[in-house]
Amino acid sequence: MNRLRQLRIENNMRQSDVAKFLGRTESAVGQYEREKRDPTSETWCSLANFFGVSLDYILGNSEIRTPISEFSNSAYYKEMEGLTEDEIVDALKTYKKVKYNNINN
Repeated sequence: MNRLRQLRIENNMRQSDVAKFLGRTESAVGQYEREKRDPTSETWCSLANFFGVSLDYILGNSEIRTPISEFSNSAYYKEMEGLTEDEIVDALKTYKKVKYNNINN
């Protein structure tokens, strides 16, 4: 699934909500989600900020959602130095299981 669509659904939003934020049409957002139209770099950055995820995440280049600037303020950031991206993703999945008391993630 397209990350834009996934984030929109996770946040209980309609295409019209995203379109309003971007100042675009609902049709344009639908085309972004279906990958029939490519957003500009500026639009991708706006969408990443809007959903509070990293640009790499929304583009599908990474499984790490949190922008590094926010993550680096975490008390646990130094604990993760030296870990691979896969190890960090696994640690975040475990964290979400504990936080949300959900063993199915």
